[in-house]
Amino acid sequence: MLGLALMMPVRVGAQGEVTGQVWTDFLLDWYFRSDHLAELEVGPKVLFSGGEAWSELTLTPAYEWVAGPRFELVVRTLFSWVRQNKDISTFEVRPVLGFRLYMLQSKAHRAMIRDFNRVESRNLWYLDTGEEETTWRYRNRLELQLAINHKHLADAHTLYLLSDFELFVNLGRATAERFNDNWRYRVGLGYRIKYEWRVELLYTLQTTRDTLESQFQVSNNIIRLRIKFYPRSSLHQVIASRRARN
Repeated sequence: MLGLALMMPVRVGAQGEVTGQVWTDFLLDWYFRSDHLAELEVGPKVLFSGGEAWSELTLTPAYEWVAGPRFELVVRTLFSWVRQNKDISTFEVRPVLGFRLYMLQSKAHRAMIRDFNRVESRNLWYLDTGEEETTWRYRNRLELQLAINHKHLADAHTLYLLSDFELFVNLGRATAERFNDNWRYRVGLGYRIKYEWRVELLYTLQTTRDTLESQFQVSNNIIRLRIKFYPRSSLHQVIASRRARN
């Protein structure tokens, strides 16, 4: 099951619309007290083919606590502004509570497999009509990372493989929106330019459902660029803590 989820191509039904999208993410990650992480993510998204114009801008502050060698607690809140189509725009506030479970991590930290579970409360405001909608959703993502040219994923100048598969489960009625997620498969490469900077380029195949008007399935081809920055002053705390434990 793990190999099927992480490495094999995913078949998509032939029916429904097909879109092309570009997503970008800019992340600032700050470690404090070695096992605590504060993060701020900004993510513009745009549709460039397959239907009328759609765009989204997200802002996501987050907190993560490394509770043990195999467990992390994640708390975040996403703020999202979406132009669903020419007539409808939405604003969303989405509190999220989740955890990561590390299922495999090699002693040299060259390979890593982890499972990310989360529950989120989706609170939407339809800006054109003033209507509000609230629903809950569960998400599960199985992730693989593998260093290619170095023995440690955290080493500078490391090229690494990323692959993951995520399921979305609406806990109740789905929200009315242009792209309501069903599942998502990602694969790509990352490069740690130096210890503070890393960049990732991924291809994402995603199926969604248009719950705004027609209920038909949509297949989305997404190119995603992620840029992460870890201030060196915050990384010193992590390095010192790990050396002390070793």
